Amino acid sequence: MSEETPKLVYWKFHGRAACVRLAAIIGGVKIEDEFMSFDDFKAKKEELPFGTLPILKTSKGTICQSNAQLLYIGRQGNLVPSDPFKMAQVDDLLGLGEDFYGKISPSIREQDPEKKAAMRKELNDEVFPRMIGYVERWLKGNGNSKYFVGDEITVADLKMYPIFQWLASGKLDGVSSDLLKSFPEVSRVYNNIGDHSKVKEYYANPGF
Repeated sequence: MSEETPKLVYWKFHGRAACVRLAAIIGGVKIEDEFMSFDDFKAKKEELPFGTLPILKTSKGTICQSNAQLLYIGRQGNLVPSDPFKMAQVDDLLGLGEDFYGKISPSIREQDPEKKAAMRKELNDEVFPRMIGYVERWLKGNGNSKYFVGDEITVADLKMYPIFQWLASGKLDGVSSDLLKSFPEVSRVYNNIGDHSKVKEYYANPGF
């Protein structure tokens, strides 16, 4: 591996690393995946800068948060708007994406089957419809753009798409794969992102 090639360290699934991988593919920025097993993560957790993954190891140092990694790669790949207001909109969505992960994560960590089922029911019936509704309202207030922020794909799309793809995949037990169908604007933009050739390429062969 070239010293200059960043290494993205994560587990063998999409999660918070998907947006970074997508930015690299779409932006033409070379990175390499370094997969860590869960056992290795447990053993090395206290050695990680913020105690979590993903991390992006570069020749200048380690970037420890997925949004920072996404912006670092996205800027190199021209996936970040130059307009300050549009950039603020991108930042809004990067933060909202983390809100989604924050709602999902406790139900993933929960070991009690009954408690997990109750948590997933609340997510499916109340939390996710409310949050997706926020995005629907946000899109309606921002015109009929092709993507979340304008007509060119940005890191905001690459943050939100893997989250909605996860919800729509049916892989989250207790969460309906039809949640997005009640939100026409979200569905429209989601489908536009999913139709991008490089997004299709990544999901067809993510490398794990």
